[in-house]
Amino acid sequence: MARRKPRNWLDAALDKGLIACVKATDPAAVFNSGTMSELKEEVWVPPPPSTNHLFATAGKRRVKTREYREWLSTAVPKLALLKKPSLPCELHLYLIGKWNERRDGSNTVKAVEDALVAAGVIPDDSLEYVRREVWSYDAADCDPEVRVRFGP
Repeated sequence: MARRKPRNWLDAALDKGLIACVKATDPAAVFNSGTMSELKEEVWVPPPPSTNHLFATAGKRRVKTREYREWLSTAVPKLALLKKPSLPCELHLYLIGKWNERRDGSNTVKAVEDALVAAGVIPDDSLEYVRREVWSYDAADCDPEVRVRFGP
């Protein structure tokens, strides 16, 4: 029996058992301890790598870094729990906790957008679907996290 070629990195990760979630095209079907979870207005994810650390060069190709792949395996199932927004949408990111304050906050947006697409929450991160991105930072005394929701 011939193996099918994965359509994208998420299908490949699912095939290899690296992440435990159902098809990315069905965000409602993410299982937590064997039971289906309800869709949410907002979710929290760990901080992604900076945009500067998402890809590495391997020969003439750009490939996802190990750090980015590990973050995606954690973030995609959590983001799949978000309710799908009406499109075009407005994306709100709240960076909370003790982050490296020299970090460029806008370098957080790309990774989260890509994970939202992989989770099937939005069809693409182009201007056709995401018209506005808003991020803010609160230096609270806690571990760094990103709260993700759709606006207004």
